Amino acid sequence: MGQAQTSSTWGTYDPSYETTPGTYRIVHGATNKTLQTHEVTQMLIIRDREDPSSDTGREQNDHWFIIRSGDAFIFKHCRSEWYISSLPWLPANAQLICATRYPSAWAIRTKKSSNDHRCAITIPVDWNEFRSTGSYIGIAVNSANVRLCSVPLSEKEELEHTWTLERIGGATGEDGQTRLLRQALKVTKTELAEDKAKLKMVDERLAVYMAELANARSKLSENSTELREKEEALDRAAQELSKTMDQLSEKDTKLAEKDREIFERDELILAKGRELVEKDDIIARLEEIARSSNMQAKLATYSSQNQDNINHEVSPEPELESESAPKIIKPTTQSKSYSPTTELSVKLAELGWDSD
Repeated sequence: MGQAQTSSTWGTYDPSYETTPGTYRIVHGATNKTLQTHEVTQMLIIRDREDPSSDTGREQNDHWFIIRSGDAFIFKHCRSEWYISSLPWLPANAQLICATRYPSAWAIRTKKSSNDHRCAITIPVDWNEFRSTGSYIGIAVNSANVRLCSVPLSEKEELEHTWTLERIGGATGEDGQTRLLRQALKVTKTELAEDKAKLKMVDERLAVYMAELANARSKLSENSTELREKEEALDRAAQELSKTMDQLSEKDTKLAEKDREIFERDELILAKGRELVEKDDIIARLEEIARSSNMQAKLATYSSQNQDNINHEVSPEPELESESAPKIIKPTTQSKSYSPTTELSVKLAELGWDSD
């Protein structure tokens, strides 16, 4: 089977999408020979490198166009313009590979995180499709013939299963229209990838906006509920305020009535006060008059008493009068005078007051 390498296993190989379409030599890892086609049978064979300066007619027999096909590649022979084709349903290690007019897509698998240019050329299927068998189906050299071989991933890699792609140029063997279409398709795919990336970003932003919108709606609902509660509280407060204002208005009305009553009482008190002042003045005058009258009465009484004493001294003995003769009572000066108390009572009666 050839030399075994202990540095890696097939499990460390991943599909490579970085291979640039163009013209390549496909060099076998174990023999360093190039992959070519038989001039008659079109079977794939390995030979020494062809000399580009020779005139054998096989200068380009080891040149292959590698053309992208989705995530895989098509291998087209430069001289015959036929394609590497296969029938993968035949038993592994039993099928020889030939070039036909019908292309088959192949996956180019390279080592992970390695600068090693070696690769494996396998049928482009996902690993899960061959997990039960534990191997891929790929192009390898077995018994000096190029065949489809089972490549067991659980074992060490075999150089018979590896190839090196040596780039020669950028030609892909396609006509101008096809090349333009492929270029346009590549541009379209690039734009589509960019659009998908942008769409993903937009979707992510939209998800964020939707979450923010949902949060805002939730807060709005909470605020609306809180606002309704506050409005209801304000309505209740307004009703209470209206009742309070009505009560205050009633109290103001009652206070105004009380103020009028107090004002009227104050006016009455002022009038009574003025009357009392007038009465106090009258009483003072009356008291003055009373004092003056008392002095006059005393003087009159004193004068009358003196006159009586004089008359008594000089008058003759009175003659006896008959009992039948009437007595003449002479008024005295004292009987004609008024007492101060009597005069005060008269003045008070004139004012409408009782002497008490």
